[in-house]
Amino acid sequence: MREAIVGLPDDVQVVTHGIANPAVIAYARSKIVDLVRYAGEPVLHVRVKLAHAPDPAVHAAFRAQATLDLNGRPIRAEAAAATPTEAIDLLQDRLRRRMIRAARA
Repeated sequence: MREAIVGLPDDVQVVTHGIANPAVIAYARSKIVDLVRYAGEPVLHVRVKLAHAPDPAVHAAFRAQATLDLNGRPIRAEAAAATPTEAIDLLQDRLRRRMIRAARA
């Protein structure tokens, strides 16, 4: 499988492995950009990794990971699910919770 890096506006970088669907990439970007808009601090960089395990025995075959640079503090989250959109939705929720926790610290 080849790895593709897609540079997107607003400092969002999406890296894919085994996922070539532009709609999934756009969905990931929109979910993360929506989340970043509500950050209480400047978000300096965002990197999202989307991967698909082609093994049919793996139930949660799609994995989404993200790292945000929240004004110098890294915020990381990961999620796995049966579909790419479900993994992205779980990732967004986990990132939101971690951003809230970081804002309280």
